[in-house]
Amino acid sequence: TWEPTPEKGIYVATLETNEVRQLFYNGKPLLEARWPNIPRDPKGDWNFFTPAVWASAETTGNSYGTLVCQDLAKTGWDVTGAHAVLNVDHQFFTWTRQVRTHAAGSNAITYDKDLGKDVDRTDEGGVSGKWNERNKFYLFGKKEFLDAPGEWFLDVPAKKLYLCLAEGESPEKGLMEIKNRDWGFTADQNCSFLTIDGLTFFATAFHFGKAYNKPRSTHIVFRNNRVLHSSWTEHLRLPKEDPLSSAENVYPTMEVDHAEILNNTFAYGALSALYVNGFDNLIENNLFTDFDYNSSLSYPPLQVSKAWPALVGKAGRATVRHNTFSRSGGIQAQIAHTDNDFSMNDVVDSFLACFGGNKDTSAVYTQRPFCSGTRFHHNWVHHGFSGNPPLKWGGGMGIRGDDETCGLTVDHNVVWGFGGAGIEIKNVLNPTPEQANRCLHNTVFDHSSFIPKKGAILIASVKGTMNGESTVANNLGGPLCGWWGEKPLGKMKLLTNNITSFHPAQDLVSTNWYDFRPVANATSILMCGTPVQGISPMVGTNAPDIGAYQRGDVTYWIPGQRLA
Repeated sequence: TWEPTPEKGIYVATLETNEVRQLFYNGKPLLEARWPNIPRDPKGDWNFFTPAVWASAETTGNSYGTLVCQDLAKTGWDVTGAHAVLNVDHQFFTWTRQVRTHAAGSNAITYDKDLGKDVDRTDEGGVSGKWNERNKFYLFGKKEFLDAPGEWFLDVPAKKLYLCLAEGESPEKGLMEIKNRDWGFTADQNCSFLTIDGLTFFATAFHFGKAYNKPRSTHIVFRNNRVLHSSWTEHLRLPKEDPLSSAENVYPTMEVDHAEILNNTFAYGALSALYVNGFDNLIENNLFTDFDYNSSLSYPPLQVSKAWPALVGKAGRATVRHNTFSRSGGIQAQIAHTDNDFSMNDVVDSFLACFGGNKDTSAVYTQRPFCSGTRFHHNWVHHGFSGNPPLKWGGGMGIRGDDETCGLTVDHNVVWGFGGAGIEIKNVLNPTPEQANRCLHNTVFDHSSFIPKKGAILIASVKGTMNGESTVANNLGGPLCGWWGEKPLGKMKLLTNNITSFHPAQDLVSTNWYDFRPVANATSILMCGTPVQGISPMVGTNAPDIGAYQRGDVTYWIPGQRLA
């Protein structure tokens, strides 16, 4: 039974529970009251991807354990005991910690200095101790924050649930629902040859299989399903002893071999949309949209295994094709371990929540020597910018083979609209021929939006003989560089037939209409490539064109989810 309170638009009900994980009204999520408020988008949905989500710390006076914010002082509240979601110091992570001390009218809050070993690390720009550089945060867990339609607050000792709705609206007129369980479907490692087809998972996730070092399920088919609001928590990277720390592991998970994940929609979640670990899994023709609201790089919409040494030999050979990845707060797809194939995917609108420190971002990502045999090819990867200008480096990349990448092939991708480089590939310091990488037939434009020294493709080669055995050929884009700051390329096994200056509006048919073939009179591009065995498209005996598309091909490949 809901009762109006003296406060305009706020209702209260007695609720016999000490926890509300998520609340829905007429099928749409309500939010635990927070400061600052989240605005709505034109459709009336929460806009998690706007700078207004975060309060900004000042540019001076901050240190590990302390945040200073004049806007907080102006509220007149004492927020001691609230929870703070902290996007501070680091370029990768977001933490939640309780506000330990604060006083009404004060501009400073304190929190426990237990964020772990990742703070004060030096980033690739050589900067560490970024406590006065664009730190962001928001607060929840206080009734004072309840002031916007769609917000709620649970007073646990009093067993009272408070709800704020638009003027003239009563909660009894609609359908109010509380998330009741984390897992809507689970099966352990003894379950195989199971098909889940045509279901809707609403505000719940699923889990198949068991830990990576156990016998796994096999031949699980998950197809034609809708998975909506599958993950939600604002308690991020808590100490392991905290009882809420397990909440950030609740998202759709498959520890399976020979799985098929086909024709599904994964939409809306604070964490990842899907984690798949095992051998020979197929992820095809799915839509992944609106995930990772807090921008932590720990929660890409799609995780194919994790780049952990403990998983070496226990995962690989995944095929990820014809999927659409749209609207992620951070990165989009993290692909780990050997012999994976990531192709024909449309990856758009990355890093949408990266307004704070999380800036070392890449839309499609892999790393480590044990990614050997992995290939990223025939994808569109476009539009993403992380951070706020001016930036010394970064701004978000398209495709990245990060630290110690070996045996990676990146070919026939079109990458555009990024704040940073289109493609970056690193390597071990002194690679053997078997550890070589290949970067071939890519088209890169509209990159490095806010970086004075621009590099379209970075092939790390300024340390030791890194990438000295690698092949870089037939790419169409801006400068080819050996590191940030337009440092020149080092030694390569093969560096040939790359165009480092072109005009996409003139040299391609129509970037506005996504037709990236070279025009008929692009004489410096047509048949100007060098054949690479197994990679370069050939028409008769002619040399291949430079870039991702061959003008004479019979078909024009278009990536992304294919709708019936």
